Amino acid sequence: MGSGQPVHQRSAGLAIDRDHAAKVHPSPLPGGALTQTTYADFASSCAVTSNVHASDQFSGALILDSALKDDFNGASLNGQWLTGIWGGELYTPTVSGGVLTLPPAGANGGYVRSAAAQGPGVLEIVAEVGSGVDQHFGYGDPDSVDIYRSFFFSTSISTTQLFARASNGFTSQSVSIGTIPAGSHRYRIEWQPLNGTTERARYYIDGQLKAEVDIATGQLYDFPTFIFVQTDGPGTLVIEAFQESPDFAAGGT
Repeated sequence: MGSGQPVHQRSAGLAIDRDHAAKVHPSPLPGGALTQTTYADFASSCAVTSNVHASDQFSGALILDSALKDDFNGASLNGQWLTGIWGGELYTPTVSGGVLTLPPAGANGGYVRSAAAQGPGVLEIVAEVGSGVDQHFGYGDPDSVDIYRSFFFSTSISTTQLFARASNGFTSQSVSIGTIPAGSHRYRIEWQPLNGTTERARYYIDGQLKAEVDIATGQLYDFPTFIFVQTDGPGTLVIEAFQESPDFAAGGT
């Protein structure tokens, strides 16, 4: 997982280097100094950026875009993604207006997952979670959620509550993080190995830490882990944007 290092604002614009994250410090400007420190500051900035996005990591920062990202601005999913239903059936979510929508797919569950294995790292997803059971998104394998390694947000068996879940193939944990937030929110999972025997995942919503889970390594490295979103119940899951690091763009401004 990359660590952020500050860079300074220059009059010509914002310079972002390969240290991935920038807190913008005040520089003398006519009439005073400009200070930007929070996600809201960066997200509302009038600066035109390239390969950079506002993040609530580090309490607010500019982060280099990930090599694996999607704003779903096309008419269909690109080659970064695979879709399906557990058991091998076809599943066709919709992409329209910058939104990926996963409609209900019955008991077998429709999913979208990354074509390549991912993690450990930092996963940022802008999503709207419906009031339905078994909606999941995070790190894992949609064909074997909670069987092999996984770190993900989930409604589990509830229509009103959201959970932070983790599994290593032998044991699993499920931590309630409260009522499903209404509307669109920024969800983030930070997954890192602590040592040779323990993994840690931190779960954030809109920059606020909601849960921290430590779990024994177990089978974590025996099977590939993907980025996935999945709905097994009657609810509709909406994804607006996605970033996964630490594979970053070569540079940005």
